[in-house]
Amino acid sequence: MAYKQTLIRIVFFGALILVLHLAQKQTPVSNALNALNYSPSSRLIKLADDPTVYFANQYRLKMPIPSADVFLSYGAKWEDIEIVQEQELNFYKNAEYIKLAGNARVYQLKDGVKRYLTQKAASALKIFPEEVISVNRTEFNVYARGETLDEEEALALRAEKDTNLLSQERNQKCVPDESVGGEDGCKIFEAMEANDPSLCDSIVSEEWKAKCYSSV
Repeated sequence: MAYKQTLIRIVFFGALILVLHLAQKQTPVSNALNALNYSPSSRLIKLADDPTVYFANQYRLKMPIPSADVFLSYGAKWEDIEIVQEQELNFYKNAEYIKLAGNARVYQLKDGVKRYLTQKAASALKIFPEEVISVNRTEFNVYARGETLDEEEALALRAEKDTNLLSQERNQKCVPDESVGGEDGCKIFEAMEANDPSLCDSIVSEEWKAKCYSSV
């Protein structure tokens, strides 16, 4: 009996060590980024002929990573970067707002300059939580600090944005491209636009169907 219990313990602890080893070895970059409230479906993408690496998430937001030091500060790995076509890159909208991880203050980010939004300004811009990218201290410090953005300027920016969005929605049409899934890629676009995962059901390719479910 004692021998049997000893054998069970050996097998148990051996299996436990193996599981921990595999978990450390296979931890994806998204797990490192999740410490800063990034989503599990985060991606690191770039064009083949452009050195700029982008963080992209399931909310169709992308954000250029400003330097190699910032990239490495998240525990990211170069081999996790996906090479994508320009159409796929353009599928993601540019992120406009950031906050320092662990801090509620929201900043507008434009051309490498961060501008603090007053509460009234943030309210006027009607910013949803998912529109704000949480960054670490290394990245936060890279951006220059600009003037505070007040309510008056925010109202003007919101009016301009609403006008542009209305124009884009009227003219927006997905053109199938085989390099990004063809018709299936357009169905993913429709599902994300409607925020409706049931629209993924009609996708034929299991690979693109899985991408659709993970993106909505």
